[in-house]
Amino acid sequence: MTAAAQRALFDREISVPSRGLARLREALSARLYEEWRRAIDPEREILVTNGAMQALHVVLHALLPAGAHVLVPAPAFFFSGLLASAGLHPDYVSGRIEESWAWDLAQMAAAVHRGTRAILLCSPGNPTGYVPDEKQVLAVVELAARSDLLLIVDESYERFVYDRARLPSFGALSTWPETVVIRSMSKSYAISSWRVGYLVARPRLLTACLRVFEWECIRCSYLSQVVAAEAVAGEQEWLDSCVEDYRRNRDIAMAGIPAPLRAARPAGAAFLFLHLGRGDGPEADLAAEELLETGVPLVPGRHFMARGYVRIPIGGAAESVRELGGRLAGWLAPRPAVNS
Repeated sequence: MTAAAQRALFDREISVPSRGLARLREALSARLYEEWRRAIDPEREILVTNGAMQALHVVLHALLPAGAHVLVPAPAFFFSGLLASAGLHPDYVSGRIEESWAWDLAQMAAAVHRGTRAILLCSPGNPTGYVPDEKQVLAVVELAARSDLLLIVDESYERFVYDRARLPSFGALSTWPETVVIRSMSKSYAISSWRVGYLVARPRLLTACLRVFEWECIRCSYLSQVVAAEAVAGEQEWLDSCVEDYRRNRDIAMAGIPAPLRAARPAGAAFLFLHLGRGDGPEADLAAEELLETGVPLVPGRHFMARGYVRIPIGGAAESVRELGGRLAGWLAPRPAVNS
């Protein structure tokens, strides 16, 4: 990838379509065929974006009317700001830690009303690490089709799946034409600083997205797309070792959680979603701040519609993840009394 970037610095008179560099879209199409076993037209069904966040922004602005309601399984990624920017209203449907944060299809179906226009979700779940099975994916697709809802799926962590061979992708399983799948090179190929993502959708949906995208930025950086194309078309074995490292860290982190703290075992993504047991009000925010002061990197659960929890990353060296258990235990230990 480094060599490709260096060569690209000296390219001249390069014309890049708004849809994305042709060789990047062709490489993505080939990879998706290997995974999904269905053909994706690189000319009409793939749009390259400045990261998955821009892809989400474009989809929400292009395909949904202002004022519409969107079903969102919770705990949820930082969708609230994106939805608000498009004038959309989230209707959160909460899962349960006891069920490993599985999507509650009955509650989701019950939450559909006249103003509902879409379902928006992460798979694997961020922050929970929940990975659906094929039956659950098909149930969500059936709900979207039955209720005539746009189905938007952020699969940014599609490679980070620990307890099965691969992610049951909506791209492979959904026959509902109103489906948009969004992915991120930052997560899939560890090139976050290059800001490349993409969306896959039927031509009619993608054309509508392209109209919004072109007014935002015309096209993505040529240099970033050259690096991404090299990553997608190149050998992939090194990525397997990265996922193995995260699987190892997941197991270390789970083994080090001291009672009464608890977390559902993440089946994917790159985080531990930890319940602090300090309530779900202001005291939960205070607990998160106190834990942060011990040096544990975290994001408070209120940002994911789940107060009382914190999201902790599990990347890095195994030694650092082992230290997490000690810091959690130290945070739980009674504070020594201060003599007056």
